[in-house]
Amino acid sequence: MKTSKFTEEQIAFALKQAEPLKDMDCKTLLCFAGNLMPHYDASKNIMIDNLKRLSEVAQKDGILIYIEPLNNIVDHVGHFLDNSATAAEIIKCVNSPNVKMIFDIYHMQVMEGNIIQTIKQNINIIKHFHSAGVPGRNEHHFGELNYQNIIKAIDNIGYKGYFGLEYFPTYDSNISIKDVLEYLQI
Repeated sequence: MKTSKFTEEQIAFALKQAEPLKDMDCKTLLCFAGNLMPHYDASKNIMIDNLKRLSEVAQKDGILIYIEPLNNIVDHVGHFLDNSATAAEIIKCVNSPNVKMIFDIYHMQVMEGNIIQTIKQNINIIKHFHSAGVPGRNEHHFGELNYQNIIKAIDNIGYKGYFGLEYFPTYDSNISIKDVLEYLQI
């Protein structure tokens, strides 16, 4: 079975490529899992191993590494990391304060639903949110989710980080963003 475990040379190359990030004082790095390999556990174990190795360097440089589960039904067919439970398991196995999760509400609604409860269970490892209307990945107010309730729940937990709007406008983008922000009451 072919694996995608990083070699020492690949890690050295990645670190060399990341040097401009230091110049920009960039302190976060988003790592995607890639496509599912022939065996689910192999994909998970390789990701854990690679993140452990990367997190050692990240800790030295004060960099946060984010992983983001994506849906593999609509937008990212074949993507390995497709649920919050596996992302949480990976983060716990890596056991580094520098590895956290981006919780994309759109993707997780497509894959698993139960958004508010899942956020509450994982808020200690969530450091950023992405959002969009479901279905379609369009304006929030056109979708099936009650984003006002989701945002209230996140606020009630005490979350102080970023809440990103990652959607495709279906009409003039300036008007769309104004409408979305008004709907979200933020």
